[in-house]
Amino acid sequence: MRQEHAAGDKVFVDYSGKKIPIADRKSGEIREAEIFVAVLGASSYTFAEATWTQTLPDWIGSHVQMFRFFTAVPRLVIPDNLKSAVSRASFYDPEINRSYPVRQSMQFQVITPDILSALSGLRHRLV
Repeated sequence: MRQEHAAGDKVFVDYSGKKIPIADRKSGEIREAEIFVAVLGASSYTFAEATWTQTLPDWIGSHVQMFRFFTAVPRLVIPDNLKSAVSRASFYDPEINRSYPVRQSMQFQVITPDILSALSGLRHRLV
C-alpha cells in the first residue's frame, strides 16, 4: 500500500536484521556488526551505520549520528518494535521505552548543538 508523507514529517528507524562481518586489522579477528538504518518518509533519503549491538547506547548513538547527517529532526521518529525503543508492542498503543530521549526532543524542528550534546551525554552515561 502506497503511503503519502510530507517532507520533514517522519523518519523510520530500525536495525536491518542483517549483520556485516568486520575484521580487526591488527588481530584479524572478525566480529559481526548490526546495521542501523533510518529513512526519511517523503524522500526515502537514507542513513545507515554499523554498530556492535542493538543495545540502548548504540541505538542512541546512531540517532545522534543520524540527526547530524540529516542536519534536522523530523516531527516524528518512528521506530519498529526494537526492544531498545519499544517496551511493549501494540498496534494501537505501543509503550515507548522511557529512556529513549528522542521522544522528548520531538518538539524541535532543527537539531541544535545542545540537543546533540544531551543525546551524546545520555549515550555515554548508558555505556
